[in-house]
Amino acid sequence: MKRLLPFVLCLFLFSACDKDNEELPSVPQYVLTSIEYSLEEGDGVQSELVDGMPRVIDNDTPSKMTYTNSDEEYLKNESLFQSDDVNAFLLAEGDSVKVPTPSEIVDGKIFTTKGNLYTDMVQYSATGQVLASSIVISAYCRLTYKWKQKWDVMTVTYVVTFKDKVTGSQKQSKGKWKGRIYRGGDRTFHFENIKE
Repeated sequence: MKRLLPFVLCLFLFSACDKDNEELPSVPQYVLTSIEYSLEEGDGVQSELVDGMPRVIDNDTPSKMTYTNSDEEYLKNESLFQSDDVNAFLLAEGDSVKVPTPSEIVDGKIFTTKGNLYTDMVQYSATGQVLASSIVISAYCRLTYKWKQKWDVMTVTYVVTFKDKVTGSQKQSKGKWKGRIYRGGDRTFHFENIKE
């Protein structure tokens, strides 16, 4: 009996080691392969005018001065993907995939540009319209500068496709992309003399 116990123990260990070499079922590894945009009911673009912060600059010196404004530098476009499909973002989890995002809608056609990350968090990007403007203010003069920001607010339907690297099977998710794109601004300047 004592001789049989080590033999049974060795047999048990060898069979346990053999099971380690057996193939485990493969876990799906999905990658984002494409994204398509379309317009459905309720989708489209709306223009929005927003008052920018006004500026009052006093030149209370006997010399003229130059005022340079670059308010647009701090403005950012916004991009947000939303979906009721649970898999829409779980399948892309861990991926840092940039996708093209809508930039303009003209006559029902969606134009895209270099994109943002496919994520359910708001992404911010430069507007591409940072133009510094300079204006000369005469001696003993006040400049009141006002501007309105023009924005396009867009809603578009999207379908994203994921492909399993192992099996080649595909899954699709549908949702809404919402964006806010800066389109420039209108400026007004008002000058008035101030006392010496």
